[in-house]
This record gives sequence, C-alpha cells and structure tokens, in this order.
Amino acid sequence: MPRPPGLDKDAVVDAAVQAHAQGTVERHFQASQLPRLAEAGIVEPAEIRIAVRFSIVEGRVALSGDLHGLVTMTCQRCMQSVAVDVSDEFQLVIVDDEVERRQLEETASGYEPIVADAARFDMQWLAEEQTLLSVPLVPKHDDERCAPSDAVAPTMQEAKEENGVSQHPFASLKELLRDK
Repeated sequence: MPRPPGLDKDAVVDAAVQAHAQGTVERHFQASQLPRLAEAGIVEPAEIRIAVRFSIVEGRVALSGDLHGLVTMTCQRCMQSVAVDVSDEFQLVIVDDEVERRQLEETASGYEPIVADAARFDMQWLAEEQTLLSVPLVPKHDDERCAPSDAVAPTMQEAKEENGVSQHPFASLKELLRDK
C-alpha cells in the first residue's frame, strides 16, 4: 500500500518493533510539515522536537515521550506575532479500535489509549496532536502591557456608544410584549 501523499518516510515507524527493542525515536518537524498546526493559527517559524521511548505495558505497545519546541502564533491582545514555548510529556498506549480505547479509558493505568496502527505508527501525527494539545487556546505575550493594535475592533462598549445603542437592550421588551 503506498504512503499517503506528503507523508515523510521518516515519520512512520514500526512501534511494535521499537517496543520490543525498547527503542527511542526522536524527530524534528517544522510547522510546514504539520498542516493541522496552520488550522490552529500556528505559522512559521515553528520547530517541534518529539522524543518517544517505546515499551510493552500489559501486552500493548506503549509510548512515553516528551515534546518541546517554539511555535509562532498571533497574540490575541495586540494581534502581533508571539513566540510560544511548547512543552509536553505524555504516556500513551496503542489500541486497535474505539471499543478497546473506551474500555481502557475507564481504567486508571496512567497511559492514555490511542487508536493507531502499531506497525505503521505516524510520528508526524503524534507531534501534531501533542502540539495542538499543548498550545494555549488564547495565545498572548507574557507582557500584559503589549498594546492592542489599531486594527483591533472596538470594544462592545465603544461600539454601542458609537452606534447610539442602548446599554439596556431589553428595556423596551415589556412594552413590545404588552402590545401583542
């Protein structure tokens, strides 16, 4: 079976073989190699390093790893670029299907179950997934004094005052209902 288009051959590893050998695999990725990051607002420059130690836990392929990197996002205060440090540690166990995943989620084994093909485990997908779980939902500069840009929309209060909208939008509701 051919590889999906755009999939880097070094991104796929045989996790089962690595687990039996207790191997460690490390990969580096740029944002351009991880397309789902762009959907989350991450742009270049961005570099992600992921290191995974494979093992067998309770008869299943297990992954213990860490992810580190620096990504570029848009500050939601000033709408300028902000560098965001990404760091995550994870423990995962590979399962065959959703039924097995749900069963393992109910047990507190310390490993999060993921549905994947251990023989063709996609490190690129893992880096993408763990990065998306690690970035802030609302990225912003650490310095709270970063100034909002002129392109930012006015606050709701400013917009109301500018348009002459009442501060009490339901003030006339009682009269409207009475007229019916």
